[in-house]
Amino acid sequence: MLASPLQKIHQMPQTTLKVMRETGIIERLMENYGFIACCERDATVFFHKSQFMGPEALKVGMEVEFEVGTDKKNGKLIARRLMMLPKGSVSFEIVTPDKLFGHVIQESAPSVSPTKTLQKRIPNSPHSPKNGQIVVNQSGECFFIPYDASDVVNNQGLKKGDKVSFYIAVDKRTHTTMARRLIVVEPVLPPFLRGVISSLRSTYGFIDREDVVEEVYFHFSEFQSNINAVTLLAAVEFVPIMSGGKLQATQVKLLPAETVVIKEISKELYKGTVTMLPVPNGKQKHVTTRNGEIISDNLAGMRLDFSQNDMVNKYTLKEGDLVSFHVMSDKRNLNKWATRVTLEEMIDKDTKSRESGIVVTVKDGYAFIRCAERKARIFFHFSEIVDSDQTVQVNSEVEFSTAEEPVTARLLAIRIKKLPEGTIALETSDITYEGEIVKEFRPQTRDVTSPSNTLAQKASSTDGFGNIQYWTPEGELERILYFENENTPLIGDIVIFHVTQTKGGSACHAVDIVVSKRCEDVEFRGFVSCLKDGYGFLEREDHTMETFFQFSALKDAKTSDIDIGSEVKYTQGVKNSKISAISVHLIPAGTIIREEVHNNVFEGIVTAQWKGAEQSSHGKITPDESHLATNPYLPTNLPFSSSSLRTPKLNPELHQKVTFQIGIHPVTRQVRAVNVTIPQEQIKRYRGVVELVKENMRGMYGFINIIGEESNFYFQMSSVIHGAPLLAGDEVECELVLNEKTRKLVAIEIIKLHSVSRPVRTPSCSDIQKLNRSLDLEILRQPSSPILIGNGFNLNRSTLPLSSSASSKLNADANEFVPELMNLKITSSESPMGSSTPLNFSNITKLNSSFLKSETGVLTISNEW
Repeated sequence: MLASPLQKIHQMPQTTLKVMRETGIIERLMENYGFIACCERDATVFFHKSQFMGPEALKVGMEVEFEVGTDKKNGKLIARRLMMLPKGSVSFEIVTPDKLFGHVIQESAPSVSPTKTLQKRIPNSPHSPKNGQIVVNQSGECFFIPYDASDVVNNQGLKKGDKVSFYIAVDKRTHTTMARRLIVVEPVLPPFLRGVISSLRSTYGFIDREDVVEEVYFHFSEFQSNINAVTLLAAVEFVPIMSGGKLQATQVKLLPAETVVIKEISKELYKGTVTMLPVPNGKQKHVTTRNGEIISDNLAGMRLDFSQNDMVNKYTLKEGDLVSFHVMSDKRNLNKWATRVTLEEMIDKDTKSRESGIVVTVKDGYAFIRCAERKARIFFHFSEIVDSDQTVQVNSEVEFSTAEEPVTARLLAIRIKKLPEGTIALETSDITYEGEIVKEFRPQTRDVTSPSNTLAQKASSTDGFGNIQYWTPEGELERILYFENENTPLIGDIVIFHVTQTKGGSACHAVDIVVSKRCEDVEFRGFVSCLKDGYGFLEREDHTMETFFQFSALKDAKTSDIDIGSEVKYTQGVKNSKISAISVHLIPAGTIIREEVHNNVFEGIVTAQWKGAEQSSHGKITPDESHLATNPYLPTNLPFSSSSLRTPKLNPELHQKVTFQIGIHPVTRQVRAVNVTIPQEQIKRYRGVVELVKENMRGMYGFINIIGEESNFYFQMSSVIHGAPLLAGDEVECELVLNEKTRKLVAIEIIKLHSVSRPVRTPSCSDIQKLNRSLDLEILRQPSSPILIGNGFNLNRSTLPLSSSASSKLNADANEFVPELMNLKITSSESPMGSSTPLNFSNITKLNSSFLKSETGVLTISNEW
């Protein structure tokens, strides 16, 4: 780092220093001369511009280094050989590095912001009557240190008695001290404070103080009246305390209405233009950042801030929109901002950006629009409806703009206005379609756009439309709405119909519906796609839908006869308003014609995720652009289902990269993705230890403790590769996937790495019962204890011929004798002459020798054993 000119001079030998060089700041400038405020002495020295040695022009506030000399004419100090210094090099004070603590004993007068930069940098006099004082107790001795209001961080107003932290600054000119960088550590608390409730949560809330702009936390347990009767902006009184370095409210009391008023809203309604848009609030919703701006037409062009919380509705605003609003004033700091902001007129720079369409799906809080000018289906949220009094339902005609969602970059409909019925012209196509009813029509019993509906009302109500699933002429599987029809179709029925469409060719809803076949009259063929405990799912041979079935619906087959991929034929029925298979028959493998799989392997991205068997929703894959460029006949959207997955449990997520092959049905020429695989580089494998293994009606399962993770992960023994049995303590490697039903991660593709040696378990009485039945040893009564002592076998005496080696060992140690009994034959007095039976003592771990006797090579077992 290059040394400054002052450092170079100080590094010179002392013999060469004929004059002292000092530092300072240019305080005043005239035409040919100026004055410098010295940093090392309490003086202002004159200088002539000819003494400045630098390329830049002199400015007030410039930091300089100079030599001090004496004017020969009048004997006054003058500055010579001026050199400019980098900004920040000059200081009038030396600040100590140690932080001190003290208490305010005298408040300072409010600071007036200086208009000149130089005034901010030259310290005030410590003897000014406007200064406050801090007392510091050091080893029983008190020191009184002055401070100025401008030295308080964040312009906090200090009160007498506040505990503060600060640093000591010593003025190099006068050697006086001042307190700098004051921060309140513990404010002195009044006996009580007042405010209004600004926010309420489940068990706590916040109070807006009456005296200063600050929100104070309080818990519901501190409220001394019925908390359920409290509303926002209710006036309260509370006792403040410090907890964890933060102010909290205790002993909160409710005051009469309008006792505390800290904000006032104007009665007049103003109009203005949005010049800057607010940014969404962060996670702390009770903290508001107003960074939007409105220029008022009625208030002489006054600029007013506003936030999202100041808007009546949360729809999207754009710069240039005309809005109406009221003015909110804060009595504490006299700030003003716009509130109750309402859109009066939309000003779109590009008027062609407005589109029209028909609402085709309505859910709780959101819906979808079928565009009239193009073939597209766009999502929107109810908060984007400009007029909150308007009710949007299925088949409502609307006008909207579009915007990209920041995260997924998908198009969203915004700034939605309802159009009069009949604005969008519809025409009926001449093509006759065939499809299946997947949702029955029921009259609408609710207004989903109304926030007043309870969850119970929403759960028990219907949407007022039905759905038909059909194939388009382009070979795409679609669903279309239908409304009340004179031929009432039921779920699962096959129907023929026409469609109404807009001038852009978008299909809107089905009309002229005629039932061609009832649900129970149609026989389907398909594959077993999923098996659970007592039930499963069947995927149709055209892969359009998955149907639930129970094992009791199997005909002429057992549960053990079916597996994933088994070919079946079945009929459907309706149970609890849902389709299910009612008669399932196994058919020979190869009956159903499978797709012809092309050898080429492609890469793509999942643009619609397969939602699982219960959802009956299929996924879509978009091939990479490189494949689309080299294969012009490759579809841009390829459907896939559970049977498309190479590993059924590895269901790719949305926007995940996959590899796949093309499957084309030889008869229908239907194209879809098959052998869908997640690349190995995207599959992360984890190591862990088996924590627990259990068994239930579904089979063996357990939990794996993954290294570095706090929770355990469920697994089924069927997920173990090569069927290697797992026991608690085994080290394994596995993959984690999301279970679509439970929304939890589960372990699959488990590989057993190491087994842990376990101690041999002591046999129990139940082990004796599991002896091989090939042994001809008849047990007349079970032993009454694990060590086989008691009046067990009701026989007078049994004899066993012993080998010479076994006889010699008998009296030495009965435990060593037990292995010799493994190959012996037992002869009973009640057995046929010459017959003998093998005796297995492998489960006996200890024998008491007092019950064994040896008589000339014969083992005698007494009755007591």
